[in-house]
Amino acid sequence: MPRHPDLEPVDLEGITMVSEQVFKGHWTEIRGRVKERWGQLTDDDLVMAEGNLEQLAGIIERRTGENRDAITRELDDMTSEFGSAMERIRQQAGAAAATVSQSARQYTEDARQVAGQAAERIRSQYDHMHEQYDHARSEMQARYSDAQALVRRSPIESLTVAFGAGLMAGIVLGLSLRPRD
Repeated sequence: MPRHPDLEPVDLEGITMVSEQVFKGHWTEIRGRVKERWGQLTDDDLVMAEGNLEQLAGIIERRTGENRDAITRELDDMTSEFGSAMERIRQQAGAAAATVSQSARQYTEDARQVAGQAAERIRSQYDHMHEQYDHARSEMQARYSDAQALVRRSPIESLTVAFGAGLMAGIVLGLSLRPRD
């Protein structure tokens, strides 16, 4: 996995240190640790350094008399903790993104399968309904042909039946529409 440029170590005067960007990015937290470690520093000293690693090391060296290399190593330890924490967070975020990506692929595949199954069911229902329609159409055509043949064989009887059916329908309709008293 490629490293983030902010987390790349930088060689300052032979001492490997976490980049200035990490130092500046975590200045508030580092400032508290510096104040705990070197209590003789004033708030003005820390304001003067304001995220500048070299300037802070110089101020601490002047105020405490400690060896600059030792100060720089301690500052490096403080900032490398943040770099390590950032790297862990980055790795966790990468793992989470990979998990989300895998889940998304799985959901997509599941959705494709469900859509395929639904399409198959729809196709099956369509085929079944089409068969039912074809069967009903065939039956109606057969009954229509039978009715035509019957009318041709017995036109007078067919006319009498049709007249009687119409008369009965008219009587029923007239009775149902008549106002009730």
